[in-house]
Amino acid sequence: MVRAVILGSDTLLAARPAAPMQLLHACLRYEFDFVAPVSWGDELLAVRAGEWLRRQAEPAVIVAHCPFVAEALRTVSSTGATCLTGVAPPVATARYVRHLLAPRTVHVVHAGACPGATGPEIDEILLPEVLLAALADAGIVLTEEPHELESRLPPVRARYASLPGGVPDPEWLRQAAGVTYREVAPLTLAVAPLLPGGDRSLLDLQAACGCACARDRFAVSRLEPPRATAPVVGDAEVIDLRDGAWLGVPEAGRVAWRVVDPEAGGTAVAGATGPAARDVPARDGAPRLGGVSPPAPAGFDGQTTRMTPERLTAVVEPWLTPTAPAAPARSPGSRTNGAPSGGAPGNEPRARAVDPAVEMRS
Repeated sequence: MVRAVILGSDTLLAARPAAPMQLLHACLRYEFDFVAPVSWGDELLAVRAGEWLRRQAEPAVIVAHCPFVAEALRTVSSTGATCLTGVAPPVATARYVRHLLAPRTVHVVHAGACPGATGPEIDEILLPEVLLAALADAGIVLTEEPHELESRLPPVRARYASLPGGVPDPEWLRQAAGVTYREVAPLTLAVAPLLPGGDRSLLDLQAACGCACARDRFAVSRLEPPRATAPVVGDAEVIDLRDGAWLGVPEAGRVAWRVVDPEAGGTAVAGATGPAARDVPARDGAPRLGGVSPPAPAGFDGQTTRMTPERLTAVVEPWLTPTAPAAPARSPGSRTNGAPSGGAPGNEPRARAVDPAVEMRS
C-alpha cells in the first residue's frame, strides 16, 4: 500500500520557520511514501472555474466549494449571482493523487484543518499541530532537514492558474475568460455585483469566511516558487470535481441561490434548492450543508481503479520503489473515516530510499 500525504497550506504555515522542502523531507523520513501539495487541487478547481466562465455569460459568479462559504450563503438572500459548486481543494488533490497512483492501493492522509476534506477519497486527517507533534516525537527536527532532494526533484509546487483555496488567479482569469476577480464578504454581496464598470465578476468569499485553505494567502505565496508559465497538472479533464459544498435550503424568508455544476453543462443543480431538498438524506462522510449531499460519483468506491497513462506512471514510479521491510507505520492522533485513532507504541519512522531524479510534472 502507498501512503500519501497532502500538505495543506495551513500546515506549511504552521511548520515555519522550516521551509516546505524540509517538511517534505520530514514526512518521507517519518512514514509516507508520497507527498503532494494541496495546490494541485487548487489548480484543478481554478482551471475548471475559468473554463466554465469562458463559455458562459454570467454577470457574477461565486465559487462555493468551501463549506464555510456555503454556510455563509445560506444566511444571505440571493443577489442574482450564480454559485459554482465543487469539492474542496484537499479532496480534488486526493482524487488527482489516486489517479496518478492507480492501480495501486493508496492510503491518503490530509495534513490540514480544511472542514471540506471529507469523504471516501481521504482516509485520515491530521491537524497541522498533530502532524508536527508526531514528527517531533519521532525525533525529527524540521529545521535540520535538507532544503532540497539530492537525487530526485520534488513535486511541482508552483502555481499556474490558482490562488490558495482553489479560486483562479486574477490575472490568469482576466486573460482566460475576460472576468474580473473581486474579493468580497457576505455582507457586501448585495452590492458587489453592481459595482461600477458593469464587467463580469468572480466573487471570492473565502478569506472573509475564514477558509482554512485560503487563510493568509500572502504568507503562503512567500513559501511557494515563482508562478509557472504553463499548467502544472495533467489530465485535469478526467478528474471528477463534483460532490462538494452544496447549498441547501436557505434560511426562512430568504431567496435561494442559483447553483450550477460545470459537469452538468452549467445548468442549475437539481434538488439543490427548494423546500423538498431539506428531506434528502446525506451520504455518509459527505458535507451536510442544508441537509443536502449529492451521491458519490458513478463508479467511485474509494479505491481508484483507473489505469494511469504511461507518462503519469513514469513521473511517480521513482518515488514508489519498494524499500527494505520496516516496522509498521504509525498514525498518531489521526482520525480515520471520521473516528479518532492513536498510534501503536513502538512503531518507529522509517527511512526513505533515494531514487533517480524525475520532475513530477505532467
